[in-house]
Amino acid sequence: MTEFLYTTDALAKELGVTRKTIRKWAEPLHIGINLDGNAGYRYTEADRQKLIASLRPIVAPTPRKRKRVA
Repeated sequence: MTEFLYTTDALAKELGVTRKTIRKWAEPLHIGINLDGNAGYRYTEADRQKLIASLRPIVAPTPRKRKRVA
């Protein structure tokens, strides 16, 4: 059985954002599970890692400068 270690509140506090922001980021990644009742969303360690990885900026290679021909 998969163990859900993190709540939306815990992730929001760790990342310094609101609960709503966590849900907005998690939805397109299809992570987290909504437990029945008022328990809210829960996340596994793999979900947490996927969320954090998605927040890292993509570093584009620096374009080469063309030499001026005199």
